[in-house]
Amino acid sequence: MRRFILPLIGILAAAWAAYAIVHTTTHRESTIPPSPPPVSDFRDTVAAVGLVEASTENIAIGTPLSGIVPKVFVGAGDAVRAGDPLFELDTRQLRAELDVRRQTLAVARSRARVADARLDDLRRQLSFAGGRRWTQLLPSWTKPGRRSRPPKPRSAPRPWRSSGARCVRRSTRRSCR
Repeated sequence: MRRFILPLIGILAAAWAAYAIVHTTTHRESTIPPSPPPVSDFRDTVAAVGLVEASTENIAIGTPLSGIVPKVFVGAGDAVRAGDPLFELDTRQLRAELDVRRQTLAVARSRARVADARLDDLRRQLSFAGGRRWTQLLPSWTKPGRRSRPPKPRSAPRPWRSSGARCVRRSTRRSCR
């Protein structure tokens, strides 16, 4: 009998918790919107709320660019002709990108001028050298097709000990007595 008391208390506690949760939560009714949300025919759209009506038929208005509309040039009931501006998009981001690209172009042009100046300088140096081939102007160890290394600089001879000791140089080591 004691074996069944603890599981029975656990089951009763779980049932009471489920009952309390179900009866204490508020029931919300679902509402249906009065009309479905509009669907755009354009890839990029402007999120806005408003209504534009034509006097004869409805006309889809949009731009190929998305952005913020800081100015609207027409109001309700205004007559609009074909080609009249209706609104203006915020162009700060586009102007900043244009400035960056203009600066990049200026840097590229200055680098091209530096490269042209270097080329002119090298041509002048070549004409100054007397029209010799450029391989004749290089040291012998740097000519193309040659695999030898540059000559190693000779080091100064090492002085022997001046203490009067007699030194003998053998094939692999030097010993002094």
